[in-house]
Amino acid sequence: MIARDRIITFFGHELYDDALRKKDYFEVRNLDIVSDGIYLTFYSKIESDNEYFYVEIVFNQVDEEIIEKKCSCGKDNCEHMLLTMLEISNYSKNDIYNKIKRFSSDRVLIPLKIILDFSSLRDSSIIRVKFDLADKKIARSPKNYIYEYIIDDTKTIKVTPEDDKFLRILITENNIYTYPDEGISLSMSQFLRIFELLRNHPRVYLSPNNAKLEFSQERFIPKLKVVYENSDGHKKLKIVTKEDYSNVLIVADGDNKKVILGNKVFDFHNSIPIETWIVILENRFKISEKEFPKFFGKFYATLNQCSHLESDDVVDEMPNIISIDEVDVKIRIDYNDAINKLYWESIVIFDGKFINVKDIFDVSLRHIDVGNNYFISDIKELKKKIMDKLFEIGFKEYFVSNNYVTSYIPIDKDSFVRKILVNYESWKDFCELSPRTSVLVPEEVRVVFDVDIANVGRGKFDFSFKVFFFNKDDVLVKELTLNDFIKILPDIPPDAIIEIGGRYYKLKNVEDVKQIGEKVRNILNSENREGSIVKLIQLLSLESDLDINLLSNALVLRKDENTKVFEKELKSLKPSTDVEVPSEVKDVIREYQKLGYYWLRFLYKNGFGGILADDMGLGKTLQALTFINSISSNSQDKKPSLVICPTSLTHNWVREIQKFFPTMSYGLAVGSPRERKDVLDRYKDYDVIISSYALVRNDISLYLDKDFKVVIIDEAQYIKNKESKTAKFVKMLNSDIRIGLTGTPIENSVSDLWSIFDFVMPGTLGDYSSFMEKYSKPENHKELAKKVSYFVLRRKKEDVLKELPSKIEQNIFVPLSVEQRKIYERYAKEMRMNVLKSIGEIGFNKSKMHILSAITRLKQICDHSALVSESYENIESGKLELLIDLLNDAIDGGHKILVFSQFVQMLKIIERRLQIEGIEYSYLDGSTKNRQKVIDEFNENESKKVFLISLKAGGFGINLTSADIVILYDLWWNPMVERQAMDRTHRIGQTRTVNVYRLISEDTIEERIFSLQNTKKEIFTNVIESELAPFANLSWEDIKYLFE
Repeated sequence: MIARDRIITFFGHELYDDALRKKDYFEVRNLDIVSDGIYLTFYSKIESDNEYFYVEIVFNQVDEEIIEKKCSCGKDNCEHMLLTMLEISNYSKNDIYNKIKRFSSDRVLIPLKIILDFSSLRDSSIIRVKFDLADKKIARSPKNYIYEYIIDDTKTIKVTPEDDKFLRILITENNIYTYPDEGISLSMSQFLRIFELLRNHPRVYLSPNNAKLEFSQERFIPKLKVVYENSDGHKKLKIVTKEDYSNVLIVADGDNKKVILGNKVFDFHNSIPIETWIVILENRFKISEKEFPKFFGKFYATLNQCSHLESDDVVDEMPNIISIDEVDVKIRIDYNDAINKLYWESIVIFDGKFINVKDIFDVSLRHIDVGNNYFISDIKELKKKIMDKLFEIGFKEYFVSNNYVTSYIPIDKDSFVRKILVNYESWKDFCELSPRTSVLVPEEVRVVFDVDIANVGRGKFDFSFKVFFFNKDDVLVKELTLNDFIKILPDIPPDAIIEIGGRYYKLKNVEDVKQIGEKVRNILNSENREGSIVKLIQLLSLESDLDINLLSNALVLRKDENTKVFEKELKSLKPSTDVEVPSEVKDVIREYQKLGYYWLRFLYKNGFGGILADDMGLGKTLQALTFINSISSNSQDKKPSLVICPTSLTHNWVREIQKFFPTMSYGLAVGSPRERKDVLDRYKDYDVIISSYALVRNDISLYLDKDFKVVIIDEAQYIKNKESKTAKFVKMLNSDIRIGLTGTPIENSVSDLWSIFDFVMPGTLGDYSSFMEKYSKPENHKELAKKVSYFVLRRKKEDVLKELPSKIEQNIFVPLSVEQRKIYERYAKEMRMNVLKSIGEIGFNKSKMHILSAITRLKQICDHSALVSESYENIESGKLELLIDLLNDAIDGGHKILVFSQFVQMLKIIERRLQIEGIEYSYLDGSTKNRQKVIDEFNENESKKVFLISLKAGGFGINLTSADIVILYDLWWNPMVERQAMDRTHRIGQTRTVNVYRLISEDTIEERIFSLQNTKKEIFTNVIESELAPFANLSWEDIKYLFE
């Protein structure tokens, strides 16, 4: 009938689990059920270790709720109750119906006679209850009797329903004393708990006269009179009864009182203690004059309500009793920080009078005389009113109870301020502080950082700080130096209260203070700070990073004119003074490249480093060389600049110098160790030194004692790993500023950016672990972008599309690897000899096939040595390594790339390398089937970034406008074939600028062919089909030039 989950709801999981564990130690000896309509009452007897516990539970069958539960163990919730309910849960509805106790005619119903004996009430405050059954006394313990004759269903003797209920309730009462042959004894409170059962019981009698007890519906109202008497010249007050109440018995439990007068019971509910009533009814109540105010207060009013009280003889001389509601209370507080004690006293205010009540908690205090026969008599309520005030102030935790209150509280000053005085505004209306205490009240202030900034040049700023405290009226109450305040800043507690010089201040704008203070502290802790001079952009970003409301409330910045000029430059990313573009490139440099040049000059002027992160093909090299040229030609300083780049690009930098700045002196620190040392020994003779990452790493000892105007690292992602030797060594170089060039400042994670910034602007992004903890989270990337925005210049092709031609061709000259060079030189010597021998034997015109074969063989070595012999497959190819670098940069920049080669075997080698690099690609040569499917897949699949195409197979009939970069891996005699390859993407439908990179092996036959193509352009322009046609117009001198 009762589900176990409902039992858990009644008693809780903890008690349920505990009862189950103990179940084997308990036994339900008897279980009885009594029905009263919708209510079932369960009675049980639980045995444990020869001890018995009696349980009564009233259960609502409709709502399935426990209405009332009791156990003789005295607990509100116990395992005995829970085990009773568990036993019931095993019963079906039919089981319960059959178990319900019925008082039918087939049982002998023997009425129980209850006899109450009040003879011991006045002496021991107990009531004895005796029982008679069938006109005979019960000759055994009532508890045993109940379970022998009532609960045991095997007996035929049964009691009436009212007796059954009465006795069962008695059983569940705790601490009932039993007397063999005399029944039980009840305390007054126990008696009053069963009073209603007695009132409704038909057989309740009094001992010793055996009179039936009557329960009156009337209240007991004694007739009393208040009179004065004089004794020995002292005035006294007494209460006299107007009737004889000597036989009155009172049973009381607090305000619940019953009066037994004769054989009648009357209700006598009131708040006057029973002890006082006994004194009154026995005519022993008498008080002295000093007790009059107390008497005529609440006591007199209560007495008047519950009796017929005559007081005509005393009314004229009654004192005026003041209601507690008529008085105000103030608390006076004095704190002595010498002994860490707080002293308090209470002040009562009535009718404009202030009465200092120091002894309010003195137990002997009966009333307070406020003069003119006015008294405060309800000391208890006054204490409560005072305690409420003390609690409101915050003293509650320092008082054990209302009966244990001292006039002082041991408390240290800091706790007093932070726990008590911090809330002074909320209780100041009823509290008075001594002068030495009032100065400890935390003053709410608004903190303002006052900053003066002066630009002293080269990106250095002189600054001075002051910190002001303004009160709520905007009056300056405190001024601090920044250093003094910064010392306090880390220790600002959660309550925002700080102590300065013995005074306490509560920071109203504490979050603003922490935010600004943290930024200011970073400036003060900067490694680049020299006294009040800093070389960090944080000083100026202090303003741009903060909310405008925060600026107006917590930060005042004053800047000198030079600083304002700097800010103007910062916004325009160029120096405020006119900077001329070098004449050498004035006609070729584009507008966006000019802005890049201006930006580099701005960085140099202010001593900042930066990252030029333009998209691939936008001419970062030209911008950097224009900058190097300008700072070299306009300076008396003989320090050169230093360019560090991948090995494959060193000669490309040289060619760009030769092309755009032929008068710029450069030192190429490559080749043998001796050659490199010779260049570095004379480094001041050059405008710029060029070397590779690998060689700088090897020669680091030769660089450390040298100072450069600027160190520029090309393909700056080479130092993205902060732990690499390359990164560590380049960060050791000395220069005025450092610049990074890369189209992909972030390849894998923001840690790449930190490492590059650690080179160009050390310390700007803080320490690595703190940086990663914050900025590895995507939600902080916008903040990071803002933080580095002044020092990273990035333009994408689409940003500058209007300035770009539809196609940009760039020739990249690539050095052969060391081993590749050896193979090339050996073959070149052999090929030269073979060609000369053939011409000598059969003549120049008949030797052209031999010449072409020799040229092809040398071109293959330029691509990869493995094209002439499989034994060379592990020899590094300078061109292949550069190709992979170009592809990675382009892919990271979001581009698609076409790679053309005239040698199918070279495409196969590139294909294998792409697989190793994990780069997805498409492939097309003459043997490819389903050409259109391959083309469509490349155009439509974004994951396919590279398309490897045989020069001839991809020359006609395909549209690859999804790509915008073309790489011609090797030179072709016929420029028209190259142009057709470029036109696979540079055609109608292409919306982007196409970049074409032509890879040319330096100091090889490829470079000589390229040179001939340019010097005899008309020859190659007119060549349409024939591979041999160029030779028709090439002289013997041209051929010898190719094989030099």
